[in-house]
Amino acid sequence: MNKCIFAFVLTYFALIISNHRVDSGIINLFKNDNVDTYLTPLQIIKKHGYPSEAHTVESQNGYILELHRIPYGKSGPGGNKRIPVLLHHGILSSSIDWLIDGPNKSLGYRLADEGYDVWMANARGNTFSRHHTKYNPSQREFWNYSFHEMAFYDLPAAIDHILMTNGEEQLVYIGHSLGTAVFYAMASILPEYNKKIKFQISLAPVSAIPHATSGARLLVPHAKTIDKAIDWYGKGAFLERDLMTRIMMPIFCGGGKITGDVCKKFMLFGVFGKNPEQFDDSLLPLISSNFPAGTSSKNMIHCSQLISSGTFAQYDYGKDENIKKYGSPIPPKYNINKISVPIRLYYSDNDLLSPPLDTKILYQRITKPLGLKRVNLDKFSHTDFLWAKDINTLLNDEIIEFIRNATDFENGSDFIRETVTQALDIRSKTPPPVNVPFDEKSFLKNLGKDFVGDTLETIDNAVGNIISNSIKKIQAGGEKVKSYAENILDKIKRKAKSLKDFIG
Repeated sequence: MNKCIFAFVLTYFALIISNHRVDSGIINLFKNDNVDTYLTPLQIIKKHGYPSEAHTVESQNGYILELHRIPYGKSGPGGNKRIPVLLHHGILSSSIDWLIDGPNKSLGYRLADEGYDVWMANARGNTFSRHHTKYNPSQREFWNYSFHEMAFYDLPAAIDHILMTNGEEQLVYIGHSLGTAVFYAMASILPEYNKKIKFQISLAPVSAIPHATSGARLLVPHAKTIDKAIDWYGKGAFLERDLMTRIMMPIFCGGGKITGDVCKKFMLFGVFGKNPEQFDDSLLPLISSNFPAGTSSKNMIHCSQLISSGTFAQYDYGKDENIKKYGSPIPPKYNINKISVPIRLYYSDNDLLSPPLDTKILYQRITKPLGLKRVNLDKFSHTDFLWAKDINTLLNDEIIEFIRNATDFENGSDFIRETVTQALDIRSKTPPPVNVPFDEKSFLKNLGKDFVGDTLETIDNAVGNIISNSIKKIQAGGEKVKSYAENILDKIKRKAKSLKDFIG
């Protein structure tokens, strides 16, 4: 089974390697009818009638980061102070995560309409933060980072810029998935930044996640091998938003039912949690046009270490290199106990990347807890925190009500203090979670098998559907484009057959 999925990943890499230099005109062959898929986050914001701004920030080690801002809602700026709220996306994502569901649902718009100054981060290396004062994405040095560097250099630079621009002394931080890990790491190693954050909201929090049951867990034992393959062709980039990715993702995820099923099973449900009742298929073209947004393979390995080691620590280079870098054979842990920012956690039962047990264990270590909140839907998944059909009633309404109370000009500070006192009292009277060892054998036998099976059962039909639909789109492309595209499709077909034969 591990052999199968490893082969699938290497085949995907092989496709990218063999076709890495593609004529940019070929992209036009795979356009779909969803106009928003060709717009930037700023253009989408403006389309919906909101003001939008792009801000560039230079981190201390030379990365140029792009922040996207909705300074106020449709009703205008008003005369009151607008408290800044920073939204930070998860791994392989971008600022558009907070916009995909539209003005009536997406948290970015809703907070702006509530009167907040909304800022959306873009992590180094993603679609909108691909510049450096010295390096460029074609150089290995550009991709030599993990979320530790984001926490130590990037997030502080973003926070300082936001507060300087807005004029307030503190902001509200909301993170999803790895966006929470970046915050925890920063707040534990740079204590001075705790004073700059009024409170933090964690959606699907990630620190140590040894109990993760995501299909991605199957790749953890092969992380180093995959990293070598990536380094060979991409010099350390992982699923960066290059020309090939922009072609392949809309093909596999933006088409009809068959390709959509492959995308959902492999890219979404198998990795993040299956909840088809809450997934809006109409969002798939927009999601696939922006995800993955790219990161470094080193960052992916660091994230895999949160699963394999079961600890929330800095990057593990191996015993000898750790001694050289850290003066210890093991990397230093991020000390959650040093964080003085009040933190509110939201978790769900069907989150395969941020399992409830690991979230409950994390909650025990928070110095100023603002509550541990379970989303009241058994099947609520990791991506549902962003795009669930009923996101307002299940999550966003509650979040906005909490923020409204906690930022009230007259009573906000008292509300936070009383909420922390109440949360500490409840926690002291609640038995702590039992940290049971993860059952790897059971996972490999059951969930891992289902993940691979669900993915592979649709490959034959999907490849046939892709080829058939793509050839139709090629007809008007002229003989040169037609010949070139048919050559690419032939390679895909042959590699898919090789994969099928390899699996047996």
